[in-house]
Amino acid sequence: MFKVLLYYDAFDKLVKMVSDMKKIGIDVASHQSPNQVLTQVIEFNADFVVLQAGQNPDEAYLISSKLIHLAKSPTVILIKSEGQQLDPEAIVANNVSKVFSEPLDFNGFMAYMLEVKGFDPVEYFNKYLEVDYKPKKTITPKKGKIEDKFKERNYSKDYASFLDDEEMDVKKTFSLDKVSEFKKNQKDISVDSPDTERERFMKALLSGDS
Repeated sequence: MFKVLLYYDAFDKLVKMVSDMKKIGIDVASHQSPNQVLTQVIEFNADFVVLQAGQNPDEAYLISSKLIHLAKSPTVILIKSEGQQLDPEAIVANNVSKVFSEPLDFNGFMAYMLEVKGFDPVEYFNKYLEVDYKPKKTITPKKGKIEDKFKERNYSKDYASFLDDEEMDVKKTFSLDKVSEFKKNQKDISVDSPDTERERFMKALLSGDS
């Protein structure tokens, strides 16, 4: 089906996740050395790389940003601690496609990967995991080419699209209501400049008034 490489310190928390991923045919590998992740991605030919943000996400960002230079650039998923605040601009700039928060919504996590690769998660969950999964929203599968993925990247997009549904803390919005209210309160300003004294005199003279 596809391959997932996990770079996760607390691997004991993911034992069941790894087991369930293998049940539906996903090939899973793990690594805990940041210096070996790039080599492992290439050797394993990973479609997804799952990184734990940890206390300092810079290490995960460093790994993620380097993956773009590979011939086959995997989709990067970041898992952050509960309540952890991440810089939305850093998420985009460092090649992260999706952020999930602990405790991990395993069904949502699995569904994201399946949908990105063009599979129907409901079919796989019902068949292999006996889970009555109801998707919250449809995910548009990503294009495989590196140049396509980053050429069309919109850095002004809503950063909440990178997060799971419960993480709205970094959502940046622009209040159109305030703009409308501002425009409504503006007074009409005439662009015509007032007549000068000379112009008033000439108008009176030409009009024939004495």
